[in-house]
Amino acid sequence: MKRLLLVLLLFFAGYAVHGQDDPPQAPLRPVLLLPKFQPGKTYRFLANTNVYMAPPGEPQRRVLMEQQARYDADKLPVGGKGVAIRGLTERLKVDIQSGGKSVSYDSLGKENQRTKIGRHFESTVNRYVQMELDGKTKLLSHKEGGRSAGATPLPGLPRFGPEELVQIITTIPQGYSPDPVLPGDEWVLKGKRPVGELGNLVFEISYKNLGMMKYEDHDCFVIEFRGQLNGDITDDSSRNVDFQGSRITGNILFDPAVKMTRYSEHNVSMVVNIPDPETKLKRPVPFQQKVVLKLMQIVDKK
Repeated sequence: MKRLLLVLLLFFAGYAVHGQDDPPQAPLRPVLLLPKFQPGKTYRFLANTNVYMAPPGEPQRRVLMEQQARYDADKLPVGGKGVAIRGLTERLKVDIQSGGKSVSYDSLGKENQRTKIGRHFESTVNRYVQMELDGKTKLLSHKEGGRSAGATPLPGLPRFGPEELVQIITTIPQGYSPDPVLPGDEWVLKGKRPVGELGNLVFEISYKNLGMMKYEDHDCFVIEFRGQLNGDITDDSSRNVDFQGSRITGNILFDPAVKMTRYSEHNVSMVVNIPDPETKLKRPVPFQQKVVLKLMQIVDKK
């Protein structure tokens, strides 16, 4: 009776009570956090990109893009250790604003074939990309295919579709430690990252595993990161520009149950020095980019 009373008192006082036969709690073990596409599955992601530039003395420019991407995963040919991915755009919405002018496009619009803007974006949005990934979800190869409209793209207006499908795939495995990690562990990664219309920039970013959290009823590991973009533009086809005050921050939520990124957010802020088209003198232009990627669905491939 005295033992029972003691147990009840400890219980209501908020203390944990362990019997003599209770097994000891297992120690934490490092976990390898690595997203992987499973053959036979279809993955749907929603990517939102917001790019903002403010050239001095000129109208501010903002590009908003929302892309719903579908990826069908299959096994590679006999002997392959990776996965084959077929990516396509199920919906694309674009809104470009420059001063008082704006251009909007929605791939589900009924008048796209009758307008120059619609035909411009339709020329690429309907194309798919066939990709091959290795066992670490690294892109090995990609090839475009599918229907392409015959209309000539409008000069100076960007196009979206296949290139963004590839960028999503290359971004998904970025930021994960090559080694198993525990909550609180930190690591540093270096490489190249596409940034808006500027091309590929060299980065050095510090990451930290903050442990588990609940995200839309899913238990996910949280990875927080911050770092800097360094050097000049690395894409030889880009304009000759440099930048200053660069910063990149964000977070990644990894779901170990499905071995995939559930959510990621990347924020880039910098001042870009762009040559004036008339004087050729460089002028500072504030640049900001925010990219949010969400996993919408994983289903069996039909």
